[in-house]
Amino acid sequence: MHFCGVTESLVSTEEARGTGLSRMIANTVNVWVSEPMVGFSRAQWEDALMRGFTKWSVYADITFQLCSSESRGIEEFQAGKAAFWRIVNHRFDGPFGVLADMQLAYPGVQTMRYDVSERWHDGINIPSGKIPVVETATHEGGHGIGQPHTPSGPPAQVMDPTLQIGIPLHETEIGMAVKVYGPAKNKPSTPPPPVPPLGDSLGVDLVIGKMTEEFAEIERFSFATGGRKYLATGKANRVQPDKFMAGGLE
Repeated sequence: MHFCGVTESLVSTEEARGTGLSRMIANTVNVWVSEPMVGFSRAQWEDALMRGFTKWSVYADITFQLCSSESRGIEEFQAGKAAFWRIVNHRFDGPFGVLADMQLAYPGVQTMRYDVSERWHDGINIPSGKIPVVETATHEGGHGIGQPHTPSGPPAQVMDPTLQIGIPLHETEIGMAVKVYGPAKNKPSTPPPPVPPLGDSLGVDLVIGKMTEEFAEIERFSFATGGRKYLATGKANRVQPDKFMAGGLE
């Protein structure tokens, strides 16, 4: 499974403030979704996409907002008030081929396409055979703000050309976005300090699930304390690892 072939011919010829990266015309992005993906309501599809895009806003001064209409978005784009992303459905090459694509930032309307052949999923725990909308949107949104693919190989990064599941934005990717658009206002401009893995905190011997910044979204984990062995499900707080939503007792 791989991401887009970036349209290099549409990259701005002017380097963005000496960074070597292309730049949108504004720090605000108007997002227009032409139609929802099959199997999603408009609200569900828009929400999943925006959750992916706004991961960049945690660190860089970029604001993503849904447009009430395509004409309104284009009008504000023409006035120089906001960049404009048009999100459309497209058929590429069947399941597990190209998932989506997006033009790199340039001074024009940008189009992001998602493959209708894929089985998209907007949750955290992705079932086998399905593709995560949110992580794909983060990757394509990276292209939209001007980030190219990173070379394949360790460390895994969001902007790798192949799909990476369950990884945060890398400090290099964050640094490039901040250099072009400035740090996020009233938000941390650098990655938060690393948090010990949940397993180390709880003495967990079985974890099935996925980490997020604050919580571990867990299907199931077990640990021993006070002479008893517990089996828990749900959310475990990474900040206060002794608090969790218990699902049972062994």
